[in-house]
Amino acid sequence: HFKYDGNTKLINVSAVTVNSAGNTMAPMSVSTVDLAQDAEEVESYEGCLVTVSNVTVSAVNAYDWGIVDDSGVECLIDDDMATMAADNYLSTLENGSTLGQVTGIFNFSYGTYKIQVRDEADLGQLGVDEDFESLPRRFALYDNYPNPFNPETRIRFEIANQENVQLIIYDILGHKVRTLVNDNYNPGMYVINWDGMNDNRQPVSSGPYLYRIKAGEFIDHKKMILVR
Repeated sequence: HFKYDGNTKLINVSAVTVNSAGNTMAPMSVSTVDLAQDAEEVESYEGCLVTVSNVTVSAVNAYDWGIVDDSGVECLIDDDMATMAADNYLSTLENGSTLGQVTGIFNFSYGTYKIQVRDEADLGQLGVDEDFESLPRRFALYDNYPNPFNPETRIRFEIANQENVQLIIYDILGHKVRTLVNDNYNPGMYVINWDGMNDNRQPVSSGPYLYRIKAGEFIDHKKMILVR
């Protein structure tokens, strides 16, 4: 085996023995302390289906979330493998949100270990820990992911107050391509997918594009690249 991009890989496998077929794999039940970035055995869980129970959201980041269980030690979850429904579910999480369980493939990517949620079934019932001290919201527009992208990308933004939000795609010449959002939003973190289509539902060409947000007095923009 060898390590590639921080992951341990098996190569040149000469023989495989199938011990079972057609059976659903049960996830390994672990604690968030086992999956923490500096845990002694964290690498041994790479590629495993794991589940942690009775967790509280401890951090809401641009493209991942921190969770803790009774151990009080944080591990990360993210939506890189998630369905759109699960992605939308995750976008409602706030500091202090509680989940009965989180299940997913444990992986190393972009410099951190994380549980990669697959669909809504991987997420337990949502609740709120009223005693958890939540951090205040802010206005922010985050880098889209992936970038460059094909066929679609996710754009995440954060709103501090209830505001009318406009999120619009422009080509490099400043011509409007697609209005993704034009609606009132409550404070929170949101994620919007762009599928590379214009307002007429026609695919746009490869190249650089700008996405611009306006929420009250907050205005920001970023650049992304579509590769067909």
